[in-house]
Amino acid sequence: MAITTIIILTILLFIFYKITHIIWKAIIYTLIILLVIMGTTTYLVYNDVQKIISDDKIIIISNENEVLTGAIFSNNNEKMTYLDQNEIDNYSILLGQGNMGAIKGEKYILARLDISNLSDMGNISYSNITMNLDEVKQLMLARTLDEFPINFNDLSEFEDDQVLEDTDKLIKCKMRLSMLLMRGMMVKSILFDNLSIYPERITSKLIEEFPKISLLAKNKLDEHTLKNG
Repeated sequence: MAITTIIILTILLFIFYKITHIIWKAIIYTLIILLVIMGTTTYLVYNDVQKIISDDKIIIISNENEVLTGAIFSNNNEKMTYLDQNEIDNYSILLGQGNMGAIKGEKYILARLDISNLSDMGNISYSNITMNLDEVKQLMLARTLDEFPINFNDLSEFEDDQVLEDTDKLIKCKMRLSMLLMRGMMVKSILFDNLSIYPERITSKLIEEFPKISLLAKNKLDEHTLKNG
């Protein structure tokens, strides 16, 4: 009887060892794979961020298929060159054709902010004037000074600027105002609902997915809290 018990225990211990050995082996392999993936992702993200910072990039502000304003950032973001009206008209045609590659050209990325679906964001202060979203949109959609909802002379930043052409003033004003819109959208966590990056890169994809991951985690936490009182 004792011999039989010893044999059974030996067999059970051997089976347990085999099972746990396989499990631990699987866990170790999984950890190694995760570490490799995390290391590779970190390296790719780091390189991508460095290129986004250092390489030339173009930002356009649009209302559906119409480009309203834009700028090119170069020299590690130290230089910003506003688009001129000819470039804006040309990019509007390309945007209508969906030809994002032609708009991007040799730049590293193209960022496009579309304001067509923006909802109320409260008032926005620009220069020495406060405007609501409807007034901001009217300003952004203005093609000439006659359509511009406010007088340029009322904007403190243009008081002493007698050299800049009216069209260039519009482009410059719209671009600066769009930066304030971006800041407001970031505060309300809606920036990435209206911002698209071309071509899609790992960094932009991670940033785009982060709010969804955070929301999923929050929902799971709320669900767990409700279940456990």
